[in-house]
Amino acid sequence: MPEFEIIIPSREGAHLLREQWETVACAASAIGAVICVVLDGPDPEAENFLKDRARIVRLPVASGFGTAVNAGVGGSTADRVILLNNDVLPETLLGFAGPWSPDEFARTGACMNERLGRDESPSRWTIEQGILRVIHPCANGESPPKAGSPIAHAHGGASSFCRMKWNELGGFSPAYGPAYGEDVDLSFRAWKRGWRVSYCPGTRMTHRSSATTGDLFTAEWREFLAERHRLLFLLTRVSDLDLLRSRDRAFARILSSGFLQFDLWRLKRPLLWALSRHLGVRAEGEGSPKQPDLSDREAILRSGSKPSIFDGLL
Repeated sequence: MPEFEIIIPSREGAHLLREQWETVACAASAIGAVICVVLDGPDPEAENFLKDRARIVRLPVASGFGTAVNAGVGGSTADRVILLNNDVLPETLLGFAGPWSPDEFARTGACMNERLGRDESPSRWTIEQGILRVIHPCANGESPPKAGSPIAHAHGGASSFCRMKWNELGGFSPAYGPAYGEDVDLSFRAWKRGWRVSYCPGTRMTHRSSATTGDLFTAEWREFLAERHRLLFLLTRVSDLDLLRSRDRAFARILSSGFLQFDLWRLKRPLLWALSRHLGVRAEGEGSPKQPDLSDREAILRSGSKPSIFDGLL
C-alpha cells in the first residue's frame, strides 16, 4: 500500500496535463507516490496521453471539482492523498513526507501564484461587514507564517490529506459544485473535530492561476460561484450565536441594498441562491457519526486567527 497518492482532477484539460506531467512525475518519484487522474467527463485526448502513466478514474459526465476529487480519493489505498490541480507545478513535495501527528488532517504547501508572484496558501479568518471570510495574508504583503503554523484551510489544489480522516468527514461536499469553497468547508469541519491544518513550506509549487477554470468559466461566473459558496458556508456551518447575529444583520443589509450600494448589492443574487439551497445541504449530512465538536470560536482560534476577530460582533 503506497504512503502517498497524487490525485489530479481534470476537465477538458489534456493540454494542461501534458504541460505539467514531467514536473509531477519527478516530484512524485522523489516521495514514492503513485498518481491518479480523474477525468471529469469524456476526454479521449487525455485518456490516450495517460495510458500506462497513471491510475485513471473516469466520470461519464462532468460533475465538478469536488465530485471528481471524491471519486479519486474513494478509490485510493494510500495513507495520504495529495491534491494537485492540473495547473499546479510542484517543485518538491518532500514537505509532505515524514511523520504526521495523530491530530493532523492536512498540510498545505507553499503555492506561488504565478500571476501575482505571491504565496497564496497561508490563510486565516476575518470578519468583513459582519461576514466571516477566509483571507490570504501574503496577498496583502504579509510574510508567510513559520513552518507548521496553523492555517484556516487546506488549499484544494496544493495539499496533502490524511485519507482516513478525509473519509470520516465524507470528503468534499457536493453542494459546492462545480467549484470553489469545498476546501474551506472541509477544513472548517476538520478544525471542529479538533484536527489540524498546517502550513508546509517544505513543499513548494507554482500555480498558473485560473488556467483550469479560466478555460471553463467566465470571470463573472467564477466570482458568482465564489461568493455564493462563501454565503452557503455561513448558512450551513456557523453555529456561534454572536456570529449568527452578525451574519443575519449583514444578510438583511444585503437583501435591502440597492445598486448604489454596489458592494452589498452584488451579493444579493449569490445570497438568494444560497438561501434557496441551505436547508437541503443541512439535510444531506456528511461523513460518519460526529464526535463532539469544538465551538466555532475555538476552531477558528486554533486555526491561527487572533481573538480580536470576535471584537465588536455585538
